[in-house]
Amino acid sequence: MFVRLRMLVALVASLTAASALAQSEQLFSVVGVAKGDVLNMRAEPNGDARVVGRIPRSASGIVRIGDCNDWCHVRYDGKVGWVSRRHIAEIPTRATREPPVPVSIDPVGDCNSEDTPRRLAGCSALINSGDLPSPALAIAYSRRSDAHLDLGKLDAALVDRTKAAELAPDDTASGLRLSRVHLQRAASWPLSGKLDAALKDYSDAIRVDPANHEAYAGRSSAYVLKDDYDNAITDLRSALAHHHGQKTVYEAALARLCERRGIQHLLEKELDQAITRFTEAIALNASRDELYVHRASAYGLNGETELALKGYSEAIRINSDNVEAYIGRGELHRRRGALTEALTNFDEAIKRQPSHFAALMFRGLTREDTRDSDGAIADYQAVLKLDATHRFAKAGLERLRAHAAVSTGEAAAPSASSKKKAGERTKSQAKQECFVFNGQTFCN
Repeated sequence: MFVRLRMLVALVASLTAASALAQSEQLFSVVGVAKGDVLNMRAEPNGDARVVGRIPRSASGIVRIGDCNDWCHVRYDGKVGWVSRRHIAEIPTRATREPPVPVSIDPVGDCNSEDTPRRLAGCSALINSGDLPSPALAIAYSRRSDAHLDLGKLDAALVDRTKAAELAPDDTASGLRLSRVHLQRAASWPLSGKLDAALKDYSDAIRVDPANHEAYAGRSSAYVLKDDYDNAITDLRSALAHHHGQKTVYEAALARLCERRGIQHLLEKELDQAITRFTEAIALNASRDELYVHRASAYGLNGETELALKGYSEAIRINSDNVEAYIGRGELHRRRGALTEALTNFDEAIKRQPSHFAALMFRGLTREDTRDSDGAIADYQAVLKLDATHRFAKAGLERLRAHAAVSTGEAAAPSASSKKKAGERTKSQAKQECFVFNGQTFCN
């Protein structure tokens, strides 16, 4: 059941997908759009999704930032969304040195233009003139950084945004824009395995804008990639505190992180910590039956049998087909000597999953305890049909056959002392045969 948690990294990494995250410098221009019409940029990759931006039919400099199949994830004019692949064409790139920025004839008009090359040329001319007062110079740097972003040049954009923020330290909007560029560049680092660089940029984004929930979420995903779940959980809590409409997404991701960390604690026998993490996960997602199974396993290992039984029962209430919950509850009953209840639970598990070897193995052990040798043999044989090398099932059959031989005298039976030794071997085998299920070791 833990395999499903491998999806955890993918789930948390997707939290920042809505943030203008530049992942490449592949550029496109608009094609096939009728005169007087525009290319719609949508929130999701389908024609019914909400329109988040409109791209002019003559536009170029559309930057690909993600998947690009029937729909492409792109950025244009500071907006991010999905456009139909049939309405954009890739602009060929050149391996040669980039041409110099063209001379601007009208620097002020060009810097205020929405056309990326004109904006780059005009703002550069104003900045290089040395004639602007600080407030106007800050605006020029900010506008030029937008042009760099449209071209996918994150480093250059970050330099300009930093300068703009320095020139206008009291301008809150300038600081927020700087935080956004740190966020965008941070998202590009994991693609090349540079997690420490990503962490620094996410931290800088948070330093500039402590309420940037996307930066917290992004840094959390970077910590997950470094297997640092404690810091990942702390950051996702911060993201949730500043959620701005992402509460449901962040709660689901935080529950998964707590679940994953709880499983680590459980496997390391850090039971109190495991219980704490699972409890937090349940508070965030009370309808997930697997969480109650995990916490019940921790309670059981911690000797808190009643709480463990209650947890397994709650998992079954939520999902009556949860096989692991029946098995866990059955084994707790078996340990307490409540063999009838144990058999009922193992029967329920096997009814739902007839080939579950752990359920068959547990029922075989319980049938041995109730002296139902024929039933135990049938269960062990069923396990061996699933896995002919299963040594615990083989050991169970050997125990039963040895016991039958001692009881009937059909073995070598030369003396009472031989029978006694055979019986002792049987008991020794019973004590030594154990197997692991759900992170716990079980012995007959």
